[in-house]
Amino acid sequence: MYVGLCKFQLCNMARPFRESYPKKTVDYSRTGLSKDKAFRNRLGGNLGAISRFVENSMGMPQDIEGLVLEDEIYLVQSRPQQGVF
Repeated sequence: MYVGLCKFQLCNMARPFRESYPKKTVDYSRTGLSKDKAFRNRLGGNLGAISRFVENSMGMPQDIEGLVLEDEIYLVQSRPQQGVF
């Protein structure tokens, strides 16, 4: 999945690379992250819990990448944090 500042493009890797993909403008001012304090607090708590779990499991600080889609959090990758030691 490619995410830009104002547009996103969902890519199905089964499609030929040259085939066009749908594009949609995203209005972030209408998302829970922008307008719902309780949502932001829950999300922050969940992200903190995930990062603690991953770092404890790996035994060192991690650079963690992921995405939030509706109410689901997806961990994409984790690698050792650079420049920490």
